[in-house]
Amino acid sequence: MAAISSILRTTARSTARAIAARISLPYAERDVFLDNDITAAAIERQLAETESLARRYGSAIAIGHPHAQTLKVLEAWLPKAREKGFDLVPVSAIIATRGSPLWRLARDRKGSARS
Repeated sequence: MAAISSILRTTARSTARAIAARISLPYAERDVFLDNDITAAAIERQLAETESLARRYGSAIAIGHPHAQTLKVLEAWLPKAREKGFDLVPVSAIIATRGSPLWRLARDRKGSARS
């Protein structure tokens, strides 16, 4: 099963990545921001993108706000996630996986195949 989880990173100006790398602290960043547009259709598209990335790379990290619309869409999506082959996991599980050189190699190879 592919893993989906969440962690915060809401701005491109975040310094967390640089600091974590400098002190050799394992980290992961979000792949998808769910509710930049808070319409149900937009959030559903972002969840579909999350699913696509999780299938392609084995995991995806999505973040969002506790907007009423976001929560409503997630409430409908969550029961279906397992049926679709997804496990919701703690961020620590994805950080452990993404810290692996084999994961990075697979991601880089799959990424270059898209080019």
